[in-house]
Amino acid sequence: MEEKLTRKEWGEPGPVKLEYHHESTRLQTINRLITEYRNDPNYRVKSITSPIQGYSVEDLKKIRDGIFEKRRATQPLTKQLQQGKQSLESTPPSKSKESPPTSLEKAVMNRRPFF
Repeated sequence: MEEKLTRKEWGEPGPVKLEYHHESTRLQTINRLITEYRNDPNYRVKSITSPIQGYSVEDLKKIRDGIFEKRRATQPLTKQLQQGKQSLESTPPSKSKESPPTSLEKAVMNRRPFF
């Protein structure tokens, strides 16, 4: 009548596969190159060890935008900031609602002498 309870044998956890393998480092490198060589249309990445060797600035911008899309970022930060500025500038100033005076305020106003 005794039931023998055994614990479930758990397998060893496997290695976790990163969704964005070295993507942050790659994005930083791409942003640095775009900032540094944005005015040079003939620039190509020259590093032999780099996975982006031979890419132009326009290609780097496409890769950057692809990474942002993968991360579900709708737009690059500069565009988000520009839209944020526009939305802040276009809002009209808010009008504060004036509440009617309370009975105490009415009494005080009636007792003041007018000069």
